[in-house]
Amino acid sequence: MEHILVLVGCLCSQQVPGQITSTAIFAFDKLQVFSVQPNDGFGTILPKESLEMRAFFSPSEVADCSCNLVCRSEIGGLFQLPCKAIALRSPVSLSTYCLRFPPTLLHDYTRMEFHIRNEESTRRKGDGTRVGQIVAFQFEQPKDAQEASCLVFSPPCGMLKPGETMEVSATYMPEDFWPTDEQSVQGKCEEKNVDEEQVIEDGDDSGRISFIEDQCSSKLSLDSGSGVAYDRQRLHAICNIGRLVETSPCGEAKFCKASTLVLECICICVKPFVEVVDKEPISVLDFGTLCSGSTSVKSLRLQNHSDFSVKVRNSPLDPFGPFTVLSCISTIQPRSSTEMRILCEAGAESRTFLESLDFLLTVEPSTAQEGLPFEGKTWSGMLRLPVHANCIVPR
Repeated sequence: MEHILVLVGCLCSQQVPGQITSTAIFAFDKLQVFSVQPNDGFGTILPKESLEMRAFFSPSEVADCSCNLVCRSEIGGLFQLPCKAIALRSPVSLSTYCLRFPPTLLHDYTRMEFHIRNEESTRRKGDGTRVGQIVAFQFEQPKDAQEASCLVFSPPCGMLKPGETMEVSATYMPEDFWPTDEQSVQGKCEEKNVDEEQVIEDGDDSGRISFIEDQCSSKLSLDSGSGVAYDRQRLHAICNIGRLVETSPCGEAKFCKASTLVLECICICVKPFVEVVDKEPISVLDFGTLCSGSTSVKSLRLQNHSDFSVKVRNSPLDPFGPFTVLSCISTIQPRSSTEMRILCEAGAESRTFLESLDFLLTVEPSTAQEGLPFEGKTWSGMLRLPVHANCIVPR
């Protein structure tokens, strides 16, 4: 690999093509400032197949770095790739280079804040006539994010004067959950275990066994005892840094890309373990069409699929709207359900109503959560149920 120059806090990638003549599982050894993506350097390659891997260099201090990237295959093969890089100091810094989002339910969101700062001083040392440069920044959507996940930065771009600090918020919003059947997920993990047993029978290969365990946990973790499924993601958001080149007569500033910063985001998407059931699971409560003056009452059940108690508190609905919650829920016991009733009373106007009934779920630390992403802490998440009704006035 060629010699590369990188700013501290930035990330540089180099393509590493590979080809092999037989089906093999491979893995790159983890290093402190170098990493290989996708899949953290793990993968399977078929005969005559070529895979594009990317080697990332993300330094934390000024230094000359060199190492060998080591790739190991399941059949005992070992390949080395020399890497060299130089880390310099960046004029822009982040207050943190790693955001760890708390476990987030589907269709919910979590937000974290951090700061971005222009480290250049207002007056440069030794030259009182020269001032520090204004820099621009722009956050990109992570390219390694799943289609079902969304990471939004606010503000997504801006300008920083010398010595200026700006607060940026990052919002993680998982929109979908790719495994639709928990049993199919268990089946995939069982297939991995079968492969592992075959390897043990054929011979001792600890590298293969550890690789299978890592793969099963990095894609989707399902604790069959607790009934909670969750997905871990490690996303890399790129922040492009631009330097002021010139200013047009109209006052428009022109920037050129000078460097990049990398913000690692560790996200955990949790499949809701409390489900709203009306004969069958529902995602929308629809009262249909009601005539003015008529009423309708629907009974719902909230089913807790986990092995621990969940405290539930529903949000208030619009007091001037047609919907009223007739019964409240406090706590749902493990592997049980509770019932609630919602009233819809059509008013004297033709109108379509759509509100969101939010359930705040709170989980207290317990022994039943061992191995789950809650990390033994009190956790809260929001379960949202849209409520819809079409009210009409007969003519």
